[in-house]
Formats: sequence, structure tokens, C-alpha cells
Amino acid sequence: MEPGNPEDIPDGSGAVLVASVYPEVFCLDARAIETVLVTHNTFRRNFANGVYGTNAANMKEMVWSRTLQLQAEQALDCSLAGSLHTDPYDIYTNVGVSERGYISNILDSWMSEKQHFIPQLQTCIRLHKCKRFLTMIHAGHHEVGCAHTRQCRVRNVRVNLLVCKYGISEDPIVPAFKTGAPCTKCDGTMSFCENGLCVPCLQTDRNCDCRKTCYRESIGDGSLDNNTCTCTCAYGLGPNCDEDCVNPEMYVDWDICSEVREQDCQSDSLEEREILRKMCPAQCACRRHPEASMRHNDAGLSANHRA
Repeated sequence: MEPGNPEDIPDGSGAVLVASVYPEVFCLDARAIETVLVTHNTFRRNFANGVYGTNAANMKEMVWSRTLQLQAEQALDCSLAGSLHTDPYDIYTNVGVSERGYISNILDSWMSEKQHFIPQLQTCIRLHKCKRFLTMIHAGHHEVGCAHTRQCRVRNVRVNLLVCKYGISEDPIVPAFKTGAPCTKCDGTMSFCENGLCVPCLQTDRNCDCRKTCYRESIGDGSLDNNTCTCTCAYGLGPNCDEDCVNPEMYVDWDICSEVREQDCQSDSLEEREILRKMCPAQCACRRHPEASMRHNDAGLSANHRA
């Protein structure tokens, strides 16, 4: 078959998907790119500020990536229009189809999946029902690039197909964001805040708004560098020193950090040091506040009393 010629492909439902294996890719112009970015950032900003039932403390502003755009163009294939891409654990790709409305309708359909989101759980019971929504609001994403075509047909109807690639997220595992006051857990080069989104401080085009306090009673305390909006924590953990310095519980009957020594934390391997800082922060990344254990015990006694 010659590239670009259509072929009949079963779509799994008894109908026929008519697809061009190599569809013509329509380059997104400046206006379309702006639509993608404004839609994503408005949605992410509203989410961070509590519009959908919970706040996000580390929601990054999205910017356009030419590299991700090229990846999306390479992934664009009309066969996606019949099955879509709904792997609930792939938070790096979104695929959508619409008969009308160009790309805005597709983006709106992704956002509408918020109806399946449960704020208290920070996820959805059925991940495949809101996979695109979770990808859009994954706080770790900072870049997006998309590709679009109008050359695909589903059941003999011409449709718009949109593929978006996302990056760069450090952790693809849910929860997709950290709860708390907007921008209090911004980190790295995007430590500052703009209306709920973590942004870099560019003196030429935006006000540098730092929302961190580096303090939480009986949990954390530190000093704030206003020039970089970063905390140096004497006690506590996290970008705002407001997380208890304890190791995450990964196993019920086994403490994987019990044998970690100080010299292990100073390994010559950067990768090993980073892993230990994440898995065993109490040994390798922070100091626990002297009153934190008392606060934890008091909370436990109160819960037992209520029971």
C-alpha cells in the first residue's frame, strides 16, 4: 500500500475504521499553540486554586516544547482514532478525536473527565475514565507538544485527531500533585508563583511572588532565600519545610531504611544518593522536629479516645 492511501481497518466493534496510515500532519500555528497552552494553564490554575475540590501546592506552568511536538507528530496515526490511547498509567500521552470544533473541543473533552475525579483520594476509582484529565493536571509536567490532523475517518466520518506529548515529570505515579496552599511546594527553577502556578522568576516580564514560609508548627522550620524562593530546612522536609521528616511506609513488616548508614547517603553515585534521599529521607535528607513525635502521639491518643 502506498503511504497516504486509505485502508479498511476493523475497529473492534464490527464497524470499519477508514484510516490513512501516514496522515497529513497539520502544523499547529501560533494561534493553535496558544490555545493549547492557555487551555492547559487555565485548567491547571483553577485546579491548583481549589475550583475542583482540592488545592495543589506544586502545579507547574506549562510551556511549549518543539521536541515534544516532533514526538507527537511521529506518533500521529489514524489507527489511534479508533481505539484512542487510554493506558491509565501512561501520563506522557493524550489522544483525542472530535468530528467538529477543531482542537478546542478535544481539549474540553479531556477536561470534562474531572467528573470522575475524587478529591479526597486525589485520583479516580476507574483510572481509564479520567486518564486524560489526570495527565493534564499532573503537577510534575512542565512541557507539552502536540500534533493534529484532519485526514482520519471513523465509520466513514472525517474527524480531527489530536496527539499531545507531555514532560518532564519526575514521578509518573499517582497522586499527581501535592496538596496544600498553591505554590508553597514549588521547587527547582520554578520556585515562584503566578496565580497558583509555579513559575521561574524572570524580572523582565513578571512579578516574582514567593509564597513559601519555610515553617509549620512542630513539624518544620527553616530560612527563606527571597532571591531564589527556596528554603533551607533546619527541621522538616519538602520545598516549604512543612512535611514531617519521616520515611515513607512501603512495607508493613520491613523497614528498608533500617540498615542505611550515613556513608550510604554520601555514596559516590549521584543516582544512589537521590534514591536514598527519596526513600530514606530521615537518614539522608532531613532532621525531624523535636516536637513532631509528641504531636503524632497526641493525635493518636485523640483518635483512640474518639473511637
